[in-house]
Amino acid sequence: MSSKKTKTELVAENEAMKHRLEALEQKGGNEGRNETDHHRVTEAALGERSQVEKPTLDQLNDAIESLPISFTVYDAEDRLVLRNRKAQEFFSSFGSDVKPGATFEELVRMSVERGLVHVDQAEQEKHVQERLGEHKRNSDFSEQQWEDGRWFAAYHRQLSDGGTVCIRVDITDRKRAERELQESQRLLQTVFDAIPHTMVVKDMEGHYLHVNQAWYKFFGLTSEGVLGKTVSEMAGRRDDDKATAQKEDQLAVAGEESVSFFESTRFNHSGEKRSFQNTRARIKDEEDNDVGLVVTSLDITERKQAEEALRESEAKYRDLTETSQDLVWRLDHEGRFTYLNQAWESILGYNLEEMKGQKFTTFKRPEEAYRTLQTYKKILQGGSATHYETTYISKNRQGSHPEL
Repeated sequence: MSSKKTKTELVAENEAMKHRLEALEQKGGNEGRNETDHHRVTEAALGERSQVEKPTLDQLNDAIESLPISFTVYDAEDRLVLRNRKAQEFFSSFGSDVKPGATFEELVRMSVERGLVHVDQAEQEKHVQERLGEHKRNSDFSEQQWEDGRWFAAYHRQLSDGGTVCIRVDITDRKRAERELQESQRLLQTVFDAIPHTMVVKDMEGHYLHVNQAWYKFFGLTSEGVLGKTVSEMAGRRDDDKATAQKEDQLAVAGEESVSFFESTRFNHSGEKRSFQNTRARIKDEEDNDVGLVVTSLDITERKQAEEALRESEAKYRDLTETSQDLVWRLDHEGRFTYLNQAWESILGYNLEEMKGQKFTTFKRPEEAYRTLQTYKKILQGGSATHYETTYISKNRQGSHPEL
């Protein structure tokens, strides 16, 4: 059996047959074809062509019926002439009054009068006119919420005969997902802004995607001048500050650590230099690819200033104690030496390293060690001892009598 020919092939054969018959008829005689033969061949070809076209129309109808969206057609008089299964389900909300021949305006007004659409009473006529306007012109998807909570998007296109095709899609799930996403983003931003430390989220090219209020306040900038931009594109930040931030971003992209810690300095909106302890973490997608960075910065300026003041104080104290001719020392809670100044070495003759870590009683005779230990316990309990005389044994075994 021969395979079924396509419509294009049948049409081509039909045209070729007509040309051949015309040529034969011009020759006349036994070689020509009479008119009856011509019609017979032509009708046969057209019959096969119609057999191809009919299944194609059936397939089109089946396709329209199987669409998961509402599909309706209105004639030039704006009367409903075609609707698929999904459209019938949609119109079921109207009751049993929707029948072929109903106009689009009647359907819109029916949806308003029966409270099917979410429209304030004062806005009902405006709503009707807006829907009619969308219907009479080629319009992109317009969204509308129904009173039962469902959302629909409608799409209208004019046909060549003056009619209109209308597609309506149920977007309730999408709108719900969008609402949940917005609520999640609001919650995230609320938490983000409540953090007193500066925080930013960037993509791997350094564009700022999210910034908290502490960051905006520190730099004196707004979202319009920050979001979607790299630090080099921001106005209002010092050039040296930009260069430092760019270098940090480059190191972050080149590095492999998922979480890193580093210190940096920044200048705030008034030009004051501040110190920060930063934590930088990579953001991964579902395939474990790096898609961004989140950076949290803790202002440690006061801590750094306190550390510097402590270092300066310790340096002054060390100079004072090291040059003093009096014995200066520090003990831990067990009575072991943790610090001794140079006077111990010159007075007792021990190398300081010999004494560090040793209990002070090691360098006393037993009876003096016991007496001094009782005084030390008293001091540990919050007491004090002044003008207290005691004896240490020097390296040459001679007693030394320091006064406390």
